[in-house]
Amino acid sequence: MTAQFLNMALPHIVAGGYAEVAEYVTEAIHVGQGMLASLPDIASNHAGRALLVADSNTAKLISSAVLNSFNHYTIQGEYCASTALVDCVKHASKSADFIIALGSGSINDVCKYVSKTEGKEYILFPTAPSMNGYTSPNASITIENGTKKSFAGQLPRAIYIDIDILANAPVRMINSGFADFICRSTARADWLLSHVLLGTQYNELPFLISEDVERALIEGYQGLVDRDVDTIMLLMQALLLSGVGMIIAGGSQSASQGEHILACATELLDDYNLLHGERVGVATVVLAKLQKRMCNMQPQLVQTRIDGRSLQQYFGVERAREFYDVLLRKSVDRETAESLNHVIGEKWQYISERVRAEVIDPALLERILHDLKSPYLPEHVGWTAAEYGEVANLAFATRDRFTFLDIAHHAQVPVM
Repeated sequence: MTAQFLNMALPHIVAGGYAEVAEYVTEAIHVGQGMLASLPDIASNHAGRALLVADSNTAKLISSAVLNSFNHYTIQGEYCASTALVDCVKHASKSADFIIALGSGSINDVCKYVSKTEGKEYILFPTAPSMNGYTSPNASITIENGTKKSFAGQLPRAIYIDIDILANAPVRMINSGFADFICRSTARADWLLSHVLLGTQYNELPFLISEDVERALIEGYQGLVDRDVDTIMLLMQALLLSGVGMIIAGGSQSASQGEHILACATELLDDYNLLHGERVGVATVVLAKLQKRMCNMQPQLVQTRIDGRSLQQYFGVERAREFYDVLLRKSVDRETAESLNHVIGEKWQYISERVRAEVIDPALLERILHDLKSPYLPEHVGWTAAEYGEVANLAFATRDRFTFLDIAHHAQVPVM
């Protein structure tokens, strides 16, 4: 069943009018055992000279002889997908015709971005089912002030998934991948909210193609605890389909909404060594609770009640200036609030019914994350509930998307 859910999604993708996306999934994704051992042969099937990008951990997955047979760039120590690292990989790739990415989130983000900006193809050997960006064209890059920005990247020409490598990935990375996928339902609710209230673009297809695999993961998550190979591959398929959903959406809207906004806001304010999905798991529980709670009332919105000084107090002068520009673009004045309240009066029952039916039960999510020994409360990631709640109340101003975080602020309802 290594590709069962990928194959099940293909007819839906074609029927939805995205035959070229289905073709990409069919041609680009290769799944098997021992694929990494065939890296030299696989690379020889791609024309020209390769640059192999790895880190000090993923480089150990291949022999030194294989590593040294390539022009390679090995990242040492702790790192993130920063603009500085992008520049290093750009420089290292000057004489290369294509790039081989051997790693997970940060390496993939850097390579897909360099691939796009330098006009070079890249192929990918994922080393952990830790995030949903393998099949996403979006590259999350940390800019100079520490803020993460989404940039256009290049989809990998081919993805070679070694079952044995994924099955032996670190437990924290596997659990991080689960959390990065399971926010699917809160992201769906936020995107739907924006569509209904503001008329923004929306597409159900990304959620349709991942519906069955989500259900299977929730029912069988214990397999992740037991390191069952089939369940780990189930998770990898879920993450790949989440990325495919972003291709269909034309952006990250189907996979990154209020929960990612909140997770990224906390990341700016601490220096804890946490994986992306660990932060997202905690934030997803918070958003699921907020969405359920807001749908048990009919909110009445008022104008935006936050200013640059509040942002500066938490995020510092430089970031506050950037976020204030975001806030100005999405600020709600009295007239807009009245207009939104009119739409809410007509549409809130529909939104509430969808949220109640589709957003994961927060208690169930907490239980699953508890069983996985993965964070699900602010205290698990170094925050008190009160401190986390304060940041959650401000987080809506840090990104130009309209989510239940915006509704909470303008309805004067605390997020937590």
